[in-house]
Amino acid sequence: MHAIPSGRNPNIVEPDQPTNPSLKDLMAAIGEFLLCWGWLEEKVAPLSIPVELEPIRKMRNTICHGLYRAHANPWEDESTAFIECKAKDRELVKYSLQEIIQAIRDLRDFRRR
Repeated sequence: MHAIPSGRNPNIVEPDQPTNPSLKDLMAAIGEFLLCWGWLEEKVAPLSIPVELEPIRKMRNTICHGLYRAHANPWEDESTAFIECKAKDRELVKYSLQEIIQAIRDLRDFRRR
């Protein structure tokens, strides 16, 4: 357990402290997404990924093989946290933090079946 400096309430956000996702938050979500995908592959053979998960499979492959840049500014609106990847056709594909989090939820839901 960490000691809280006297006189400071940990539940109060300081005005100069960011409240939106940082680059570390974005990186953590990408890592969690890849772990969840690995658990899925453990559950089912990689060649038998269900058709309903094909968009997530495409997202996973695009991130793993084409991650190009990331952006997250904790002082801006949450929607600014995103990554860009170069797809197979060299087109830039953008995934928001919200899309990555939704993919994690979908993978967890599937795993619980």
